[in-house]
Amino acid sequence: MKSIKTILTIFLALSLPAAPFRLGAENETDTAEKIKESDGEKIKTFSFETGFKGQYSSGIAPSNFQSQPFAEFRYTRKYFRIKTNASGILDYQIPDGLGKFKKIKLVQPRASLSLYPHEIIELSGDYLYSSSRDLDFKNHDFTGGLFLNFEKFSVGGTFNMRNTVYDFSPNLHETISEIVLKDYFNLGQPWFPFWIKTKHSSDYNFGGELNIYITEKLGIDLGYERRLNRFWHGYGRIKTLPAIFRYAQDTGRLGMNFEPVRQLTISLGMTAGRDSVDYDIIGGDIGFTLKLFERVKISAGYNVTDYMAPSMQMFDRIFDLLNKLYQIRNFSTVIKKSGNPNLLNSEENNSYLHHNLNLSASLIL
Repeated sequence: MKSIKTILTIFLALSLPAAPFRLGAENETDTAEKIKESDGEKIKTFSFETGFKGQYSSGIAPSNFQSQPFAEFRYTRKYFRIKTNASGILDYQIPDGLGKFKKIKLVQPRASLSLYPHEIIELSGDYLYSSSRDLDFKNHDFTGGLFLNFEKFSVGGTFNMRNTVYDFSPNLHETISEIVLKDYFNLGQPWFPFWIKTKHSSDYNFGGELNIYITEKLGIDLGYERRLNRFWHGYGRIKTLPAIFRYAQDTGRLGMNFEPVRQLTISLGMTAGRDSVDYDIIGGDIGFTLKLFERVKISAGYNVTDYMAPSMQMFDRIFDLLNKLYQIRNFSTVIKKSGNPNLLNSEENNSYLHHNLNLSASLIL
């Protein structure tokens, strides 16, 4: 039954898409695979897994499919587990904070450590480094977790911190028109960062979950996640240039998972929450994991999230109309007003749906 936990953690992350550049979405802890010698399970000291992952998404950023070949080595003992991983991502999307996106190729080495000082305690740590020659992209991703595993339930939480920097050169004509329009309406935002190509992003994510094991093949999951994102333009740290965007999202998830047959696990869930620009959020997810011959693992998951825009006041409606007229006259992009730097300009102040489809197949040796 506890093999379900990893699927739960993955779907909790995937069902809350605050940012398309969320590299640490797979930073799940290893609670589901906690080693308990008293269970009589055969411990495989060394193992190797290699395979392919694919993800299609649309709604927040332009529709896109990214692919990810990977290889992972595990070394497991009674009181600890070490994992090293190497992967690459093709067609990974990054934002410029003004509604434009580019695709890059990433290389990602990774290392994880899980400690089991007691049969009910798991401590985990994970570091992921992502880099690309495209746009001089660099990302550092740290995750820590603590879980308590009891016979009928488990409870725990994770903390994730990511720092990203890359270059995204603007189009000069678009930049000048944006500066003029923003200064004309005197919106209180400094104009100078918009023509600086260096982009910074800092993310802090906190998550907690409670898993109740109704039977050996049926479980109920309760989860909460808070996401904080700061995105700014400039060469220095945030102290030298103001953060242009600050975005937060609070979301809860209620789910269930069950094993209809041996080696097949199915997960269902509902998500609800709100973000810092007063969008109401509601969504759902479904997925499965199938193991064949103890060597092949196949999984798929789909989630859809509805971001419902708040009703606009008179000034907002006037500004929105002026923005649309500005765009029609071919003065390029529309100035972004919301705190979400990862959203398409076409979805500003509008309700929209975010779709996410994940596929994975791997061989375990």
